[in-house]
Amino acid sequence: MEGPTVEREDAPAVPATSAPSSAAPHLAMALPTEPASPHGPTRAGRLRHTVRSWTTVDGAKSQAVRLVRGYAGPPIRRARCRGGAGWVEHLPAGIRERLELNAEVVDPLRIEIGSGDFPSPGYVHVDANRWARHVEHVSSASSLPFADRSAEEVLAVHILEHVHSSALMATLREWRRVLRPGGFAQIHVPDAATVFAAYLDSPPESKWTVMIPIFGMTSHARLGQPGALDLERHHVIYDFALLERVLLDAGFDRVEDLSDEVIDRHIEGWRDLELIPRISLVVRAYTAPPAPGP
Repeated sequence: MEGPTVEREDAPAVPATSAPSSAAPHLAMALPTEPASPHGPTRAGRLRHTVRSWTTVDGAKSQAVRLVRGYAGPPIRRARCRGGAGWVEHLPAGIRERLELNAEVVDPLRIEIGSGDFPSPGYVHVDANRWARHVEHVSSASSLPFADRSAEEVLAVHILEHVHSSALMATLREWRRVLRPGGFAQIHVPDAATVFAAYLDSPPESKWTVMIPIFGMTSHARLGQPGALDLERHHVIYDFALLERVLLDAGFDRVEDLSDEVIDRHIEGWRDLELIPRISLVVRAYTAPPAPGP
């Protein structure tokens, strides 16, 4: 049976209440924009947009590139990650870039789950969304298309909070299944300790924004006022004690807290907003090391 599809905040990695300065360019894609309705475009509106996009030469080219990138791209990128599909090197650089075919050989295998629009270099990327950037495998987080004990690392940045508690243990066991003995899963999630503290310390007008890492955000509506957010995508919020417990219960051998050592784009963006000094709890969960030889 197909595993759960992990959803994430597609546009705002972090919220912003004013235009980004040149000192914080990473907030540019995080700025929410107000849609026509509080819940985004209607199905009919999306259909009209799709039809219009095919009625111009430029629109048709863009749609064709999107289809090639989304359907032909993943198997080609998979081959590239294994050192194959050498013919891609003969394509013009602009085409390789536009189709996102500039994959590198990934050896040993390192997997990033749910990379969305922000794929990390040096990983094979898995996402339930076919249109995610540079995806090699279209798959759910609980059904990874890799052999047992084949990967050195699994990376999941702000993904696990989107997994419902009923699917949590199956998902974590699946991540452990693909890891070699001594391999690790590096997991980033909103940190209950810092997020709840920020909520309690924030003035009322800022509390709506701080709710985003607690509940998740599904719209691009304006922030900072009631009714502007559609908060429903986060299923669990973790502190270290809870995250360590569920990882050990899933069969991992030990868990390290790296929150004070690792910086991700969520930490940077929220820090720039001066609302949450460190939003991410970052841990490494290790599988048991190889058994000693005779």
